[in-house]
Formats: sequence, C-alpha cells, structure tokens
Amino acid sequence: MVEVASAAEEYKREYRPEYECLKKSLASAQSEQKKEQLECLRRDMGSVTLDVGTAKDSISPVLDPSDFILTQGTLDEEDEDTDSDTDDIDHRVTEESHKEPAFQNFVQESMAQYWKRNNK
Repeated sequence: MVEVASAAEEYKREYRPEYECLKKSLASAQSEQKKEQLECLRRDMGSVTLDVGTAKDSISPVLDPSDFILTQGTLDEEDEDTDSDTDDIDHRVTEESHKEPAFQNFVQESMAQYWKRNNK
C-alpha cells in the first residue's frame, strides 16, 4: 500500500504537470489549426457572405454556408422547377429489360452445359 501511495505522489509530482502541459499544447495547436482552416474557407468562398444580415441587397435572403452547400451553389429558385433528364425514365422497366436477355443467355448456357455433360 505504501508503494501505491508513493507511485501516486510520483505521478502527481512528475507526470501530471507534463501531461497538463502536453494537453494545453495540443489544445492550442488544434485551436490554431481550426483558425487556419476557417481562414482558408473564407478565402475560398470569396464574396459569399458568411454573416447573417449583412447582405448588400435585401431582395435575396442571406444563407448560411451550410445552406449554400445544400443548394449546391444554385441560389436561383427558378432552377428548382427544371426536371432532370432522367425523370421521365421508368427505371423499373429499364431494369427489367436488361434482366430478360441476361436470363435467356443463362438458360441457353445452362442447356448447352447440360447437353455436353449428358452426351458424353
């Protein structure tokens, strides 16, 4: 029990201060890295307004960066009404049209293998 108490004192005296110093150093480095990433993001986004309520024209609402990402950079609502090139395709019918020839090939190959085995 004396050795456990001695080890605990040694930890508090020698290792704990070093651990605290390393922990603070890591937190500082992570904070600095976040600041650098945020600055790079601001440079990359250019003229996009990041602060709510600071838009130059009051006609268009100011969006958060996450809103900008969700709209994929298209802020025009008119574009949302346009249909995709694949909206008129019934994908189930297309898939079925590929399955039937593949199944026919499988049946033919199976029959050919069956006849080869039985005719030997």
